[in-house]
Amino acid sequence: MTGSLKIKNDTFFYAVINLKEDGKYKQKWISTKLKVKGNKRKATEILNKIMAEYEAKETQPNTDDILFTDYLMQWLEKKKNKVELITWEGYNSQVRCHISPYFKARKLKPSEIKPIHIATFYENELRSGRADGKGGLSLRSIKILSFIIKQVLDEAVFCGLILKNPALKVLIPKKEEKDSKSIFLDVKKANELLKLFRNHHLQPLIYTTSYYGLRRSEVLGLKWGAVDFKNNTLEIKHTVAKHTTIVAKDKTKTAAGKRKYALLPEIKEVLLNLRKRSSK
Repeated sequence: MTGSLKIKNDTFFYAVINLKEDGKYKQKWISTKLKVKGNKRKATEILNKIMAEYEAKETQPNTDDILFTDYLMQWLEKKKNKVELITWEGYNSQVRCHISPYFKARKLKPSEIKPIHIATFYENELRSGRADGKGGLSLRSIKILSFIIKQVLDEAVFCGLILKNPALKVLIPKKEEKDSKSIFLDVKKANELLKLFRNHHLQPLIYTTSYYGLRRSEVLGLKWGAVDFKNNTLEIKHTVAKHTTIVAKDKTKTAAGKRKYALLPEIKEVLLNLRKRSSK
């Protein structure tokens, strides 16, 4: 594609774009609405912007007849460099293991998807969505699927494929409360756990996790630089997470996740012993 500035009636700048249609080039004149005197630089900027917009239209894939499952894959590819790797791998897994197989069998285009299709999908996954065939997914997993579907259909609205997002008003089905309860150790069981791992090679990990209530990614991300034996502090500032790829980050998931604890005597003793053994 080529373009240039032309002057019409000795008064205004026009952006003239050479477009290729059916194998033939044809000129398209677009007014910049700028008078000639003193506006050549601004007119050139407008020309470049117009050319960029037309080039984007030419390279954009035809999505008129695209299936929802194919559009999902395009969305995934676009997301690859816009979110962290561990986040993208999570999206990729959910799309390929759950969303894509379900909708592929129905061969629906984005414009054909109705709220009932999405509601039925949630019910199906809640009832029998596990890959091993032993029941359904957790409410947390359903919420992740819902988030992805809403994101994909929001983009379809933005791109003009559909007029409104059919997923917005679809409620996530309820599950029995017992399935969503977290399990906590009472004092007796916590002490039994600590006793069980005393002098075990996993003792530092189990003790540090239990005493401070750390997430898995936080305790796996601990480095010696996070431990200040002189001032007796333990700082959470590194994380290690894995989905498909192991990702180590010099930051926590949120700003609030970066925090400092007092180094308890029990943990200090365990870590000092660990460092002593590691240096041998």
